[in-house]
Formats: sequence, C-alpha cells, structure tokens
Amino acid sequence: MTTLSQMLPGLYATWNQITLQWDLDMNKGGSWTQATPDASGVFPSFVPGLIQHASIDLSGWQRLGEDISFFPEGFSIQAPGKFFNNSTINQWFDTLDIISTTKFTDQQLVDALSFNTAPGLPNARGDWDRVIYGLQRLMSAVTAGAGSPALANTMYVQDASLFGSGEPVAANILYLYRVIQPNIPDDGAVIVAPACRFIAEGTFAEEKPLVHLDRMYRSYNSR
Repeated sequence: MTTLSQMLPGLYATWNQITLQWDLDMNKGGSWTQATPDASGVFPSFVPGLIQHASIDLSGWQRLGEDISFFPEGFSIQAPGKFFNNSTINQWFDTLDIISTTKFTDQQLVDALSFNTAPGLPNARGDWDRVIYGLQRLMSAVTAGAGSPALANTMYVQDASLFGSGEPVAANILYLYRVIQPNIPDDGAVIVAPACRFIAEGTFAEEKPLVHLDRMYRSYNSR
C-alpha cells in the first residue's frame, strides 16, 4: 500500500464591492485564483469563485520497460479547522474537491457549480473515469437552537455528495482542485477555509501491455 498526499493552503478572502473581486490575505491563507461563473446557469452566483490547484507527480513510480498503473483503494481529505463566512446576506457557499487525471480550467470548475453539476456528470466537462475522486458540499451557517448555541458565522455541511470513478490510472500526474463558490455577499464580508491535505491510498502494479495502453488512453483522453 502506498499513500500519496499533497497539501493545499487555507483561504482568507474579503469581498471588495468596488473591484468585484476577492482580496486575499496571504499571511492568513494562500494564493487562490478567481473566476466568475456563467450567469446563465441554474444557480448563478455572479461573484467569482475561488480556486486552488495542486498536483501529485506519479512519474517517480514508473519504471523503464514496465507498464505500471496506480490502483486507488481509498481517498480522504484532512482539513482540521473551521469554515467561516460573516456575510449578513446569502451566508452559504458550495465547495468542490477533485482529484483528476486531466486538467480543468478555472472557468470550467465554477461553471459546473453554476449549472448544478460536477465534472464527470452531464453538462460539465470531463469523463467519469478521468475524475477518480470528487466531493461536493453545500455549507451554510446555522442559527442557535434551544440549548445549543451556534458558533457565530461558522459554516456547517448541509449536504454532501461523493462522485468520481475510483478507476486505476496510468497518467503521470494527478491534478487536485479545491473550489469555493460563494453567493453574493455584502461588502467587506470575509470567507475563511482551513488548509487541507488530499490523500489517495493504493498500490502500483504492472499490467499487460495492451491493458496498460488502453488505460493510458482513457487516463489522458478527455472531452
């Protein structure tokens, strides 16, 4: 069993109503890219989503003259900490966490959430077997209940869905994405997300040449 892992930085972003962009505090988080979803979607946001990219290099496990593939056996995301959003309006956001053998653009990722789908599903770029792991979550604040006060502006998971094929891969690189897509906030609203670690556990094994060749095609080729 081999454990592959990669860390992604946290997020500390403040909404700027003048520039219509998120101002990022690098001392409290990392560098994230931004893209505004297609406004014709089912659930358009009209504000940029925040995207983090990383990758895991598998080439070191390949050996000359051998047809080596990675057979995933389990996935997890370690993210100790809290999600936070102090907007006084639309206090919710969607998240996507993806491990893929092919690249996605920032626009494709935020458009998927806008159109109420995800890579590997209808109306979104990417084939099912290229996305080997995905997690979609809807997060929102919860008001205090009887005898159970809520933490102010702390976000809780309201809905979660796993997707992806878990298929073996012959690609040299796994691409990792974390997307946070807020709805329209008020000026100066702050969104915070903890740093996280993507983990894929599995085994590397040699396959028959034709089987490996077919797997390479399916790992790299995408629509």
